[in-house]
Parts: sequence; structure tokens; C-alpha cells
Amino acid sequence: MNMLYDLCKNNSNSRKIFYCSIKYAAIIALLTGTRYLLWFENFLLIGSEILIPFSLFVLIELLIINVTSSFSYMILNNKMKFKRFFSFLHFKYFKFNCITLITYALFFGGCTFVVHYFRFYTYPFISRNIVYILAVILLALNSFKLIFSYFRAKYPNAKIKDITGMYFEFLLHNKMNIFVFNMKFIPYIALYFFLIIIFNMTDFEMIVYVMLNSCLYGVGIFLFPCYFYGLDKLVRSVKE
Repeated sequence: MNMLYDLCKNNSNSRKIFYCSIKYAAIIALLTGTRYLLWFENFLLIGSEILIPFSLFVLIELLIINVTSSFSYMILNNKMKFKRFFSFLHFKYFKFNCITLITYALFFGGCTFVVHYFRFYTYPFISRNIVYILAVILLALNSFKLIFSYFRAKYPNAKIKDITGMYFEFLLHNKMNIFVFNMKFIPYIALYFFLIIIFNMTDFEMIVYVMLNSCLYGVGIFLFPCYFYGLDKLVRSVKE
């Protein structure tokens, strides 16, 4: 929890940052809720027809990546007007987003689709332990997505090939630093899993759990800004 303390202590805009984080969590929850509803309507499709929900997953993943990149840009540059959440969806980024759609969105959206397939298509035949394993897989994927979103936000006018180069160079040359950095968030993750257990005792509609999970059952409101600030500090330190 030291990162949260440091963020609040050393940043005079910490209150604005967390208000911004709440808005980000709400947008992501709406997107994942929409994705789930579309999935629920189509998840019984098999064969070639499965491309319908799969394509929707990829498209919504592109929106999530862009909103996350915007959130990172907003808090790192202290520009937190609501309209900036959609700044990377501007037409001038059309080519960038098209390439992102068939690369990063395809990968992360495809992986999320597979996890949802096992989670919901095989429900209730999978064990609770499998559900937890799937949650860990999604967390790992999201950490890589957050790192990409950071570089997208840090260099908003760079070409995607340049951002891709910086992204993979950072991942390949700082594996141990990234691992240690992520380990600092274990208290947040432990709280997240505790909340999963608590909420599993309730009987809300499944869409509620899906939307809550997108913001780590509320823990993400604090984790996401700390992650981006800590990541920015890490990236700058390894460059020195």
C-alpha cells in the first residue's frame, strides 16, 4: 500500500486523480457489461457463427485499450476533463487504431474471449478453483495491457511501430524489474480475491459480477492510478 500513500502524499491532485479513476472504472464497467450482454446473447453459437461474439470482443477491447490509454495520459499530465477519455478515438488516430485492432486488440480480446468461453460456456461444470485460475490469467493479461496503454499515452503522437518497439524493448530488458514491480501490488490483489469470495456469497445477476470484476471489485480505483504512476517512475528509472 506504500504506492497509494506516496501518491496521496506527493501529489496535490490526488483527490482529482481518484475522482478520475472512479469515472474510468465506471466506463470500463459499462464496456465490459455490454460485452457480457452481447456474449450472453451469442455464446451458444458454434462453428463459423462464433466469429460474431469474437469480433465484438475484439472491437470492445480496442475501446478499452483507448480509454485506458486516455486515463493514463490524463493522470500523468494532469488533464482530467471527462471528454479526454475518448481523445484516442479521434479520427486522426484512425490508422493507428486500425493496426491496433488487428494486433493488440485481437490478442487481448481473443484471450479474454477464450477465458469467457471456459468461464461461462462450461458453467456450472467447472470448479471454483478454475474460476480463480482464470481470474489470475486475466490479471496477468491486464498488466501487459496496462503497460502498453502507458506507452500509448506517454507518446500519443508516435507511430504504432515505434510504440511497439519501446513496449517490447521494455518488456524484454526489464523482466525482473517488472516482476518486482507487480509484486508490490500483492496487497491489492489479495483484497481483490477476498472481495471475490465475499461477493460469491451473494446472488446478484452475473452481469453485476462481470462489471465489478472489471474494476477489481472497487480495488482498481486505487490500483490503476498507482500502477500508472509507479510504472512511469520505473520506466524513467531504467532509462537513467
